[in-house]
Amino acid sequence: MSLGAVGIGVCFGLALVLTLWSLHRRFSFEENVVQVMATLGFAYITYYAAEVPGSSGVIAVVFCGLTAKAFGNDMINDQSTMNKFWDLVEHILNTVLFALGGLVWVEIISNQTRSYKFTGSDWGYLFALYALLTVIRGVLVAGFYPIVSRIGLKTNVKESVFIVWGGLRGAVGIALALAFDTATNRTDFTTQVFFMVGGIAFLTLFLNGVTAGPLLKRLGLADIGEKRKKITSQYDATITELTLVKLLHHLGEEEFQLVHFGVVCHHIPRLQKLSDDQLRAAIKMNKSHQPAHEYRAPKMQSFKSFVSSELAEELDSLASVSPADRVKSLFWTAASKKSYGSSTDLDSSTDVKEEDLIETRMAFVEMLISAFNKGIASGDIDARSISVVFALRWTLETEFVNVSNGLPIEDFSTLEETFKQVEKLSLEKDEEAQSPSTSRFSDTSFTKVLGMEKSQGREYHKIFRHIAVATALISNHRAAQKAFLDEFHANLGEAGQIVLQESHAQIQLAREHIASFNPADTMAALTHILCAMLLNNETAIVESYVDRGLLREIEAEHEIEQISHFLHEVRKCDHEQCKDGDSWIESEGTEITPLKG
Repeated sequence: MSLGAVGIGVCFGLALVLTLWSLHRRFSFEENVVQVMATLGFAYITYYAAEVPGSSGVIAVVFCGLTAKAFGNDMINDQSTMNKFWDLVEHILNTVLFALGGLVWVEIISNQTRSYKFTGSDWGYLFALYALLTVIRGVLVAGFYPIVSRIGLKTNVKESVFIVWGGLRGAVGIALALAFDTATNRTDFTTQVFFMVGGIAFLTLFLNGVTAGPLLKRLGLADIGEKRKKITSQYDATITELTLVKLLHHLGEEEFQLVHFGVVCHHIPRLQKLSDDQLRAAIKMNKSHQPAHEYRAPKMQSFKSFVSSELAEELDSLASVSPADRVKSLFWTAASKKSYGSSTDLDSSTDVKEEDLIETRMAFVEMLISAFNKGIASGDIDARSISVVFALRWTLETEFVNVSNGLPIEDFSTLEETFKQVEKLSLEKDEEAQSPSTSRFSDTSFTKVLGMEKSQGREYHKIFRHIAVATALISNHRAAQKAFLDEFHANLGEAGQIVLQESHAQIQLAREHIASFNPADTMAALTHILCAMLLNNETAIVESYVDRGLLREIEAEHEIEQISHFLHEVRKCDHEQCKDGDSWIESEGTEITPLKG
C-alpha cells in the first residue's frame, strides 16, 4: 500500500514537472498564476488517485511534492508568487489540520463517543512512548554522529543535542492518523492509534516546542558568531546612513523644515550617535540621489542645536547647490529629453480640446492613485490611521469621477468635505490611543522653540489628523507630478500644463491648511509624522535585505520587532518623553556625537 502510494506520487510529480515546463512564458502573468494553481490541483488529484485503489493519499502527495521540488523548481516562472501562495496555504491548512485533529483527540479522550474507554494505564503508555521516541531519536543521532560531524556543513555535540530535543511531531502524523481513523470502522485499535499520535504531537509541541528557545540559548546556539556580528553591524550602519539620508530628503520639503531633530532622535535611537563624517556623507548622498535642478536643499537649522557653529556653517555649505549647477543640470536634462522624445503624444496643440483635457486629468488622477498605493506600501502614509487612509482613498475615487465629467482637479476641496464627514462619524475614537497626544504638556520642545502652548486632548488629535492628511496629499501630488513629467516630458502641451497648474494649486492649498494651525501643534504633528515615515522606511530596508539574502529571517525579525516597538511608541507618544530636545539628551545621557563637534 505504501509502495503504491510512493509510485503514484512520483508519477504525478513528474506530470506536474512536465506541466510547469510547458508553461514557459516567464513574463506572462496568466501562465504564472496557472503554474501556481497547477501545484494545488496536482496535490488534490494525487491524493484522490492514491485513495481510490486503497493506497495512502498523504504519502502520495508527499512524494509528488518531493519529485516536483527536485526536478521542477527551476521551471517556476515567478518564485515569489509561488512561495507566498504556499506559505499562506501552509499556514491555513496547518491551522485547519491541528484544529480538526485536536477536536477529534479531545472527543476520543473524553470517553463519550467511542466504545474504548481510556484509563490511567493508557496515559502511562503515552508518556512512556514519548520518552522512548526521544531515546530512539538520540540513539539515531548518536549513531550517525561520526559521519555527519565530518561531512557537509558538519555538526557538533551541542547541535546534536538540540536535534534530539527538536524532533517535533505534527502535521503528517496527524493527517495519517485522521485518514486511518476515517477509513476504518473506528475500532478500539484505531482509537488507540489516534490517541497515541495526537498525544505525542501535543507533548512535543507543548514540551519540546516551548523549551526549544531556552535550550538554544543554554547551549549557546542562539548567539551568532563574531564574523556574523561584524556583517550585521555593517548592515546596521548602512540602515542608519539611509535613514539619515531619508531625513535630509524630507527636510528639503517645505512642510517638514521645522521638525525638531532632538525629538526625532528620541524616537529613532539609531540616530542618537552620529559622527560629523556620517552627517557629511549623508548630505553628499542625498545630493547625488537628485538632479541638481530638482534638488531641494535640506534646512539644517534642525541640527544647529546639536553641532558647533563651525560645523553648522560647513553643513549648510555642503547641502547647497550653486545656481550654475542647477542651470547646467536643467540644460542637460532638457537636451536629453528632447533628443529621446516621448512615446506618448499627450497634447501638442495650443488649442485645448475638452476631451483632451479630460483624458489628461484622468491620467493624472490615476497617477495620484498609484502614488497613494505606493505611499501605503512604503509606510509614508500610515495605514493604521484609519480616517486619513479612508478620506484619501474616497477622495481619489470621487476625484476620478469628477474629472471624467469635465471638472478640474480639486481634490483638496473634496478631501476637506470627506474628512469633515469622517470626523462626524467619529471613526477615530479607537485610533486616539495610537496618535500622538499632547495632554499634560506645556514644557515641551515645541513650546520652548515657538514660545506657544499646544492644544490639548481631543482638539490636538483632530489637528494631528488634519495635518497628516494634508501632508499625504502633498506627497501624492509631488510623486504624481514627477511621474507625469517623466511620461509626457516631450509632448506636454497646454493640457498638461493646465493639469500641473491645478496640481500645484492643490499643494498650495494643503500647505496653507497646515499653516493655519497653531505652530506648536504643527511642529509636534509633523515631527511625529516624519518619525513614523523614517521607521517604516527602516522596515522596508530590512525586508529588502532579507529578499536579497543579506540578512537571515531570524536576524530581520529581531530588527523589525525593535522598529515596531519604536513605531508603537511614536503612535502613542504623549510627549512626556519628548521634552525639550536639548535638555532631554543631557538628562537621558544620550550621546549625539555632533554635539561634541
